[in-house]
Amino acid sequence: NGWMAAKESVEVRARVRGHIMKIGFEDGQFVKEGQMLFELDPSSYEADLARAKEQKKIYEAQLEREIKEEARQKALLPSGASTKSDVEKVEANRMALQAQVESAAQEIKRKEVDLSYTTVKSPIAGRISRAYLTVGNLVNAGGSDPLLTTIVSVDPMQVYFDVDERALQRYMADRRKTR
Repeated sequence: NGWMAAKESVEVRARVRGHIMKIGFEDGQFVKEGQMLFELDPSSYEADLARAKEQKKIYEAQLEREIKEEARQKALLPSGASTKSDVEKVEANRMALQAQVESAAQEIKRKEVDLSYTTVKSPIAGRISRAYLTVGNLVNAGGSDPLLTTIVSVDPMQVYFDVDERALQRYMADRRKTR
């Protein structure tokens, strides 16, 4: 006796929180790798991304102003109208704003990734089970994230069977004789 098992098996879970807006498969159908399975409400993630982009613009405007102020303070330094302390202060402000601009750019990337996770795609090709949650349900990501569905590959399949030790020894001896 033996049994068959899929080479790959995946439990599909959401990576972000949101309400299920759309399901892109029928129970039991074959799905392709990368196919959309679930679409979560992206509106809060789109708003977060827009807010992060606006915050970056604010930091960039402040940085531009600080660059001009630094140039002005450096120009006034030889005449004594500015002090070395004033120049160091505006340099520190400029560097801090540059860091904020870079941080805001990284935050935008993170928000774009979160937004992309609102579309749950199939990681493998295979047969999908059923949608364990339906349209309208809230999906939580994290430690208590619910299972959305499962997918098993169908090509290739693996076959497992038990063999008693004597039969295996006979097989090995016969194999040595035919070589």
